Amino acid sequence: IVRPVDKYTSGGKDIYIVTNNTELNKVKQLLTPKYKNIIASSYINNPLLLNNKKTHIRMYWLVAIGKDIKYTTSLWSTGKILTAKESYKNSDYANKDIHDTHAKSTKDDYIFPDDLPKDAFANKDIIFNQMELILGAVKLILYDHTETWPESKNGFLVYGVDFMIDSNYKVYLIEINDRVGLGSVHSSYTEKYNKFSKNYFEWIYETVINTII
Repeated sequence: IVRPVDKYTSGGKDIYIVTNNTELNKVKQLLTPKYKNIIASSYINNPLLLNNKKTHIRMYWLVAIGKDIKYTTSLWSTGKILTAKESYKNSDYANKDIHDTHAKSTKDDYIFPDDLPKDAFANKDIIFNQMELILGAVKLILYDHTETWPESKNGFLVYGVDFMIDSNYKVYLIEINDRVGLGSVHSSYTEKYNKFSKNYFEWIYETVINTII
């Protein structure tokens, strides 16, 4: 899978599946003039399925720094499960209804870990621990690039972190977004989402704001 590494890419834009060097070189010729960086990585062909649909997990990672809180990170234990529109099959890679996972293709507000398939839910601690381990490495990388606004003593930012989980419960970091994508998949907020949102802001308050106060 080949894709641009750029803050302005989103929604599955300019992502290609290649199977040999000839195809790779053709895609490089398409992407190189448009983007500063592109990345090629192995396609995950045994993704965790929910209702027989490919999934990814949107988690929320808080990074805070300042005079009173120093350098702190926290991964919220709750996230959202987003699915593809159609049932998964390991073929027909150009079909975005099968292989792209977004809020717009997700039928309901699925919450991580509560709505994981039964076997995956039994391994939720193993999954979450891998997420924390991965972001522990990101924390080290981010240290030299994190600071508050000049007029502020303390500050924080919540990132939207996308993980994929395979059928063996191995976790892969897909991307980290500075826009968290917190909204419900419905046009109107449900009781389930309202509870999710309330817990989200309580997590921020307890992690950062109450600490400073």
